[in-house]
Amino acid sequence: MPEPRWRSLGELDLFTGAPQHERFSRLQRLLPTSELTPAARPYTWPHGASLSFPETFAFDGTELSCEEFLTDTDTAALLVPVDGAIRYERYTLTGGVDA
Repeated sequence: MPEPRWRSLGELDLFTGAPQHERFSRLQRLLPTSELTPAARPYTWPHGASLSFPETFAFDGTELSCEEFLTDTDTAALLVPVDGAIRYERYTLTGGVDA
């Protein structure tokens, strides 16, 4: 059975709180798209010294687990650039360097 097609991002209800990682990875099959011409000389981000990811962070006076936050928010990719270099890179769910 073919997947339904929508006319706009708004119709997909992407930001409702429901898990969306599978929709983001296949937007080209769900919405009208067009292909961009790749750059003749694509920029390659340099990698700097790796940062360690903290176990917790403070938000609004509460200490939260970074791992739980990323899971609860269906975070598929997290890049941390510092001074023009990638210092932390993490992919989960349907994310990945080539996703």
